[in-house]
Amino acid sequence: LTQEEVRPAVEIRVWHGNLEYAAHPVVVGHYEGDSILSAESVIDRALEGRLSELLRLGLYPGALGTSHVFLNPGKRPAGAVVIGLGEVGKLTSGLLTTTYTRGLLDYCLQFRDKLDKDALEVQAETAFIPVHIASLLVGTVGGGSISLGDSLTAILRAVSQTNLALDKAERGIRLRIQLLDFIELYE
Repeated sequence: LTQEEVRPAVEIRVWHGNLEYAAHPVVVGHYEGDSILSAESVIDRALEGRLSELLRLGLYPGALGTSHVFLNPGKRPAGAVVIGLGEVGKLTSGLLTTTYTRGLLDYCLQFRDKLDKDALEVQAETAFIPVHIASLLVGTVGGGSISLGDSLTAILRAVSQTNLALDKAERGIRLRIQLLDFIELYE
């Protein structure tokens, strides 16, 4: 980036509603050794058991720094980004930032690989191709969870770190997380 370039702000919205209707892939966390429960099970059903299949194969994210992107194009939810939260009770705000950033980068790289010519023409006009994502309040539920404030701070830091990392991406395609929707059913 040159000094003259201005990075667009990230729009953050909070939705009170069901994640089954998310227009963008939903980031959800998974603790090592856990079953697929609650919000993950809703996503699993919407994605026709793809999360359960990966769990049965022993390939499901759980360890810190692991992630998997499940795309569901043309449907809702539009997919999921499952990030590993490590062992129950050991998650910190800093660790959440690290593993969340990794998951976002995994998603952005898959997003980039699926771009067509029309999207690249948009980039020529706007300098960035916008990426939209939805998220649960990751790490706030379960044994040893972190506080709501720490989760929000960690996620916002992860978005910022992801955008900084995307500035270094190659291949002449510049992505930027432009929209983050927090989805919460109960609060």
